[in-house]
Amino acid sequence: TVSGTVTIQGNAGDADGTIQSVQVKIDNGSWLTATGTTSWSRSWDSTSVSNGQHEISARSYDGEDYSTVASITVMVANNHKPSVVITQPENGSTVNGTIVITGTTEDEDGNETLQKVEVRVDGGTWQEVNGTVNWSFSLDTKELENGEHALYVRAYDGKDYSDIASITIDVQNEKGGGGGIPGFEMILLMGAMALIILMKRRKRTSL
Repeated sequence: TVSGTVTIQGNAGDADGTIQSVQVKIDNGSWLTATGTTSWSRSWDSTSVSNGQHEISARSYDGEDYSTVASITVMVANNHKPSVVITQPENGSTVNGTIVITGTTEDEDGNETLQKVEVRVDGGTWQEVNGTVNWSFSLDTKELENGEHALYVRAYDGKDYSDIASITIDVQNEKGGGGGIPGFEMILLMGAMALIILMKRRKRTSL
């Protein structure tokens, strides 16, 4: 079983001549020249093929004839990063109040490998969402300043994180209402205070 970049290597010989080159191929691909002759090697990125069984073949050349092809079968087992997409809200949306961020995730190696999806707002901490293949996360935008903010999402399959997906949102919540006194009530209060002051002055005058 192999994964990642592996080195294919071997030996070649010719009883009546000199080995000029050795070539290697994967499955039904093109023949590729290896480094060396009597002792040779070739690097192979196994992530370039799908997981499963693959055939590695090699042959040597002495200037006149190719040797009989030597072959082996290997099992490729690479982990592929999951991919994640944000479906809602749309990039650049104007939002307010509590919103639900939703999206989907998939893994080429099988969605059963997905372990978690995480969301981050701006430079905050990563927070785990609900679900994996179809996921959601509630965000109270009132906890954010009005203006543009970035949402980041990533998925994890137990070995690798996905590339980060991101969008921006424009938060626009109404200001005020946080215990302050509305304008009309302020006018009434000022009027009451003025009346109290006037009454105190009249009492002093009457004395």
